[in-house]
This record gives sequence, structure tokens and C-alpha cells, in this order.
Amino acid sequence: MTIATVGIVGAGTMGGGIAINLGQHGFTVLLLDSRPDAAAEAVAAAGAFYTRAAEKGRIATADAEAAHARLGLARSLGDLAGVDLLIEAVFEDFDLKARLLADLSPVLRSDTIVATNTSCLRVGDLARHLRNPERFVGLHYFSPAAVNPIVEVIQGAATTNATVEAALEFCLASGKQPLRCRDSHGFAVNRFFCPYTNEAAHALDEGLGTTGEIDR
Repeated sequence: MTIATVGIVGAGTMGGGIAINLGQHGFTVLLLDSRPDAAAEAVAAAGAFYTRAAEKGRIATADAEAAHARLGLARSLGDLAGVDLLIEAVFEDFDLKARLLADLSPVLRSDTIVATNTSCLRVGDLARHLRNPERFVGLHYFSPAAVNPIVEVIQGAATTNATVEAALEFCLASGKQPLRCRDSHGFAVNRFFCPYTNEAAHALDEGLGTTGEIDR
């Protein structure tokens, strides 16, 4: 399946960052958020990001304008009915995500791929709230999503191999480095990143170095 249009529900730090990345790589994006004006603010922030990139010579001005033009607003879940990929990027709360997925099920096409940006919840647990769990996959972006190259691609128990392959191709097409993971709490990166950063804090508490020295 070719992915050209992406819907993103949740226009906060992660959703907005994902939109910036996708617009710059040729994808048409529709942003939806429950908070008034949040999606519009995310699109405006994306425009500022592209403008700064053009001023620094990282992209051409025409490409910056084209990227910004690819980002649009959705007013309701119904506006997302035609997207090829739907990325859920709301707060890390299981019940909130589950309700959203249940509400999306009757709206989206049966062949739409649905992805969750969860950082630690099991994809298989969330999949139970979708009508087509075989089309559900984890796409865990890392902050700042606009530039961080890594995306964990998580296959749930019901996720088909075809869905995973489409997700991997999508990540590559958007300039990301996909890391295929099994479905477990914390997946791969956070399993070692959290203890790693905790140990840095312990080292500081024990007076083993300054923050700058430990960072280095």
C-alpha cells in the first residue's frame, strides 16, 4: 500500500514534530487536536521551523513553502476518513488512547494503517479496541520528532507482516531509521535509555563528577 496522506491525532510536541518531518518529505498531513487552536498552532510552528531551515541554507525556500503547504487541519475525526495512515499521538494514557481508537474504527477505511506513538504501552493491548487490529502497528518517535532519526516499529500479536513492512517503508521514505521491535513495555530504546540516564543521576548524587563531566 502506498502511503501519501497521513492523519495525526494529537498536535502537541510529538504530533507537531511528526507533522514537520512528514511535510518536509512530501506527505500530505491532516492534524487534529481536542484543544482549541492547538492544531493551527502546530502548523504555524512548522512554518517557522521550515523558514529557519531555509534561512540556514538547509532547504530551499521553495521547498520550505511547499512543505508548509502540505500541512492542513482536520476539524473532526470524520475529516480523517480518507487518510492512508493514521498516527495516534495523544497523551500517554491507556484509556484515552483506547477510546480514541474505538472512535476511529467506524470512521477510517478498512485498509487504513493505524499507528500508535506510545512509548511504553503494549501495542497488542491497544489493538483490542480497533475493528481491524491486523492493520495496527506501533510507530514510536523520539523527541524532537522533527529531526530525531529513530522510530521504533512495533508489531503486535495481531499485526500482519504486510502492515509492518508498509510501516518500515514509510519510515524510510520519511527519512527515518526504523528499529523493528517486539511488543513489550518500553520496547527497545527505553529499556536501556532509562537505566542509562538514571545511572548518570546516581553518579551526580555520589559526587563522581559535575553535570558537564558526566554528560561528556
